[in-house]
Amino acid sequence: MGTRFLKVSFSYLGLLSVLWLKKEISIAYMLYLPLLILPKAQWGKYGIKIKGWKYDLKLFTLASLLFLLPFAILSIELSLSKGFKRIPLTFVLYQFLGAALPEEVFFRGYLQTEIKELTRNKWISILLTSLLFMLAHLFKGINFLSLGVFFPSLVFGYLREKTGSILASILFHALSNVIFFSLF
Repeated sequence: MGTRFLKVSFSYLGLLSVLWLKKEISIAYMLYLPLLILPKAQWGKYGIKIKGWKYDLKLFTLASLLFLLPFAILSIELSLSKGFKRIPLTFVLYQFLGAALPEEVFFRGYLQTEIKELTRNKWISILLTSLLFMLAHLFKGINFLSLGVFFPSLVFGYLREKTGSILASILFHALSNVIFFSLF
């Protein structure tokens, strides 16, 4: 009962932190609390591992070519027509370390794993995790952009499921953010 309580309360509080607390607190909560609560021996179960990184990079590259290349080309076209907008390195680093890494540890690493164990269905776990991910992004208001995070989240979930790791989903998530924010 104690472990189950921790898992349920962690999920609940994690979602609350994403929705209502300051960004820095939710980042720390999503990233560090799982690492503190979960025994290191279980990190692999939650996709926190480097083993198989070459396969992860291959799938990340394939997903990027299929899903992000058209947006990258559009971003370049817009940059050429409006004048090139430089993206600061600190912004890119933040997208990896402050957005993609903690969100993927929490949503794909922890929640998707727990939902899959509960439902015993990888597709339901990807779908429900993506819905929760989208709901967590609605704290700024309901609009096309916040609702739109559902679709790339499906890709993040698939990458997590296919590789057994969160590495490819972290990379794809960060690159998606960089391309998206360069467009808008």
